[in-house]
Amino acid sequence: MKTRRMFTALVAVSAMVIATFGLTGCDQGSATEPTTSDELMMLAMPAPTMDASDVEEGTVENDMRLRHPEGDRAHHPLARLFRALQLTDEQKATARELVAAHEDCVSTILERLRASEAEILAPFREERAAIVAKVKAGELTREEARPLLRQLAIDAREALKANPLREDARVALEECRTTFYRSLRAILTEEQAAILDRWINHEGPGRGHGGRGNDDGSEGSDDHPGRGPRRG
Repeated sequence: MKTRRMFTALVAVSAMVIATFGLTGCDQGSATEPTTSDELMMLAMPAPTMDASDVEEGTVENDMRLRHPEGDRAHHPLARLFRALQLTDEQKATARELVAAHEDCVSTILERLRASEAEILAPFREERAAIVAKVKAGELTREEARPLLRQLAIDAREALKANPLREDARVALEECRTTFYRSLRAILTEEQAAILDRWINHEGPGRGHGGRGNDDGSEGSDDHPGRGPRRG
């Protein structure tokens, strides 16, 4: 329960930080470090899968360890979106700050989730230590200990998959994304906001195939997602 409250508090703080960037970014003018188009095209949204970590099976010599999933490093490119938005220099600078704040938000959620997994693994590591102590005391042979250690790793993996905080982390991730989109939309013109909404619905994180199509099913272009066929 305590960790769940931490997730909720985290999202609230992150939302305030991102919103602050959105509200003040346009007032900074030339004081904000300029962002080039090339820099903007390199930006990407974190898109972690929130999968459970795996467990490296312990041995008599080596302790059990968490192996975090590759999905933790997944990112969703923003180049097509920013190219289609045709942002002003001022908007580019603010957009970069919003992406950075969103990255921090997601990173902290992942850190909390992985910390909860370390807590889940702790009692299994203690059981492994008890088995090792019996081996060293001559109460168990290495051959007898091996299946016990293997089962311990299996049980630990199941416990990690059942971690209820994974769903809390997914909810927190979606709330961070919603706040990011809302703050980005706040600095856009009405036409740009429409382009953003189409991108979210067809190409944003969690949209599977990456959606190049229009609302009517026709193919979109690289420069204008969902706005018609590519020209020559």
